[in-house]
Amino acid sequence: MIRYAFVARWARTPARALPRWTVGATYLSVALLALGLSGMVVIQLRWAVVFLRWPIEIMYGEAVIQDHAARLLRGEALYQPLGQPSFTVAAYTPLFYGLVALGQAVAGPGLLFARAVSLVATIVAALLLGYLAARQGRGLAAGVLAGLLFVGLGFPTPFPWFALGKEDTLGVALGIACVAVLASGQTKRRIMAAALLAALAVLTKQSLIAAGLAGFIALGAVYGWRAALRFAVLSAGPVLAVALAFELSTHAFLTNVVFANVQPFRADILLINLATLKAYQAGPLVVAGFAAVRRLTTRRSFEDTLLPVYWLGTLLSVVGLASPGSAQNYWLELAASSSLLAAAEIVTWLRDTDMRRRVIGAALAVLPCVNIIVAGRLALIWLPALAHYNEPNRASVEFQAVVERVRGTSGVIVAEPLDALTMASKPALVEPWQSDALYRSGTWDITPLVDRVCAGDIQLAVLAHPLDESVVAYQDYGIWPAPLLHALRQKLELEQKLAGRYIYVPRANATCSAPSG
Repeated sequence: MIRYAFVARWARTPARALPRWTVGATYLSVALLALGLSGMVVIQLRWAVVFLRWPIEIMYGEAVIQDHAARLLRGEALYQPLGQPSFTVAAYTPLFYGLVALGQAVAGPGLLFARAVSLVATIVAALLLGYLAARQGRGLAAGVLAGLLFVGLGFPTPFPWFALGKEDTLGVALGIACVAVLASGQTKRRIMAAALLAALAVLTKQSLIAAGLAGFIALGAVYGWRAALRFAVLSAGPVLAVALAFELSTHAFLTNVVFANVQPFRADILLINLATLKAYQAGPLVVAGFAAVRRLTTRRSFEDTLLPVYWLGTLLSVVGLASPGSAQNYWLELAASSSLLAAAEIVTWLRDTDMRRRVIGAALAVLPCVNIIVAGRLALIWLPALAHYNEPNRASVEFQAVVERVRGTSGVIVAEPLDALTMASKPALVEPWQSDALYRSGTWDITPLVDRVCAGDIQLAVLAHPLDESVVAYQDYGIWPAPLLHALRQKLELEQKLAGRYIYVPRANATCSAPSG
């Protein structure tokens, strides 16, 4: 606050001639920022193009969503008791599952539809951020800068989240749409539409509450708490109704969406995720924080409350970065809100008639440039890896042989990842990685599944990693819980390697013994 006050007083100091080079430096800083961000966006879109056609799971979780969406087409409950009949978690609220199920019904099993939804949602989110920033930053330049900041620095490479078949970007886009509708006017119809969009964001992913929270607080602070309560009822009502309907019909909604996601926080995971956040978002976060303080101090419009409170609400996601399984998707909405505030703030100062205020804008523009240097270096390091995805048709033909093997096998099948199962329209028995995380946290009793393996229920295993390796999949958790891995090793034997997958079949006369130690 003290630093902000000093900057504000300096900017209001009576005019005094500034060196001529400051004019050139002002424009140079903005040009470098725009150029660097444009380069990052080109790299990000290049990844998205190659990922859209890739027939195999790229990021953990894509095939899990496909498997759970397929339950709807099979007439099964989306949310099922953990461990009965399968050891998988439908971890999110239902909207994205429903969309993926619709895509499967129209086009058959595959990852393309879900990835396309994520990409389109990101484009819509970038356009909405541009619209909001242009309104707040006095022109198109702010809008373009907001979109570039979001796409260029909001998605760490080599696997930008907007190119994956995951629910995050759709939920973020719906949250931003809520804010955009509220910012365009506070009529009853717009408040109702914004509330519905806030509800849809939460129904896509339960943690995306920032837009609804911001709308409630901003309406209450500016227009009174009666308007805020009306908005809260309209936004919370659909969420509670859907949650209640699923819980009463399945008795497993809260178990999957809430309780299975509650795991002990780990400081080491938090530090790793914060390092990535710093590498890509430190500059925009600082500028957005500066903008939030200025707006909340002056409060000249409804947006001066709404936008900073929305940004503060998205900061809550940082807490989740300490949870097992968390990654950059936890701070996507924070990156979006930071891009909006930062872009509008930079251009607002740059368009001022006072040259000293333009210098402040140029200084603010320099901060994200530091992230461009760091993120750009990482992007260039990973860029050669794109060559791996240059032959999607060949990969599709090779992988189809694995899918056919799965489709032609009767009985229970174990897969890692689950993509071969989902492509063959077979239900998953157990979820890799998540099963070990939940087993080690004490949430899951893996004994019934181990008993099924020992009883000889598993007829086929299609794995990206051989069973004789104890692989650390992510954040010190293995692909399989130790007791399950021990049982699989005893009951199955390697038959062949096909299209990069290890094919295991039942071992003749195999018995199960308890793991040593």
